[in-house]
Amino acid sequence: MMTHLPAICGAVSGEQATTREQLVAELAAIGLHEVRYDDGEDEDEEVSPYLWIRADLTGVDDDAAAERRLRTAISRQAGKTIGSDKHWDLGPFTMTARVIGGELELQFTSTYSLRAVRAAAKDFLDGADGKTWLLTHGLIDEGAVKNDKGFWPKPAGVSQNPTGRMFPDGRVRASLTFPASRRPPGLIAKSDDDAYVATLTYLTEVLGECDDPSPRHTPVWSRGQRKFTFYRMSSSARSVTFEEIAGAPETEDPAGE
Repeated sequence: MMTHLPAICGAVSGEQATTREQLVAELAAIGLHEVRYDDGEDEDEEVSPYLWIRADLTGVDDDAAAERRLRTAISRQAGKTIGSDKHWDLGPFTMTARVIGGELELQFTSTYSLRAVRAAAKDFLDGADGKTWLLTHGLIDEGAVKNDKGFWPKPAGVSQNPTGRMFPDGRVRASLTFPASRRPPGLIAKSDDDAYVATLTYLTEVLGECDDPSPRHTPVWSRGQRKFTFYRMSSSARSVTFEEIAGAPETEDPAGE
C-alpha cells in the first residue's frame, strides 16, 4: 500500500488517469474497492462526485504512525496537502486519507482539472455549438432543464458548481471557480506565483498568446464574439469565464445606400 497507492495518486495528478472508471480500475488492481451507499435510487441513477474506499490494513500497530508514513509517501508523488481537511488536489480529483482502527479510509471527489478547463476553452474559442459544448465538457448534465432565466442546474457528477446559461438568442455563458492548488498535470510548484505563471504557460500552449500578455492585465483570449477569461482572484482561488458576446446591432446607412 505504501508503494502502490502513492503511485496511483501520482498518476492521477499527472492526469494519466482522469475518469472515475479509470480510477476505480486502478484502485481495484491493488485490492481497494469502492464502498457503495444506498441512497434509495436505482443503482444506474445514482450519480455522485464522491468515491469512497475502505480497506483493512495488516501489520498496523499504531494508526497515527501508519497514517503519517502513508501521507508522506503520497505527498512525495502528489504534492503537499492543503485545506483544513488536509486533502491532496490531484487535478481530476481531490483525496483525503485516514487510518482508523487498522482500516484505511479514502475519499476521492471529482473536480474539473486544468486540462479539462483548457480543453473546454479551446473548443469554445474554436466555435463549438453552445449546448453541445456545455454537455461535452460536463458543465451541464444530459437531460437537464434550464430555468426561465436560461440557467442550467449544477451537474451531479462534480463537486463544483459551474454556472451554465443560454440566452434567448442562443448565446451561451459559463463560469467556474476552483482552488489555486489546481495546477498543470504533474506540476509541484514552490509558490502560488510559480503556479500561476505555470498555469498561464499551460493555457498558452494550446490557446495561443492571450489578447494582452502584460502582467498588469487579466488574461483574456478572444475569437470573434467568444472570449475566455482567467481570473487570479486571490492566493486561494481561480475563476474562469466563457462568454459569447452579442453581435453589434446594425445601423442604418445615413446616405440611404
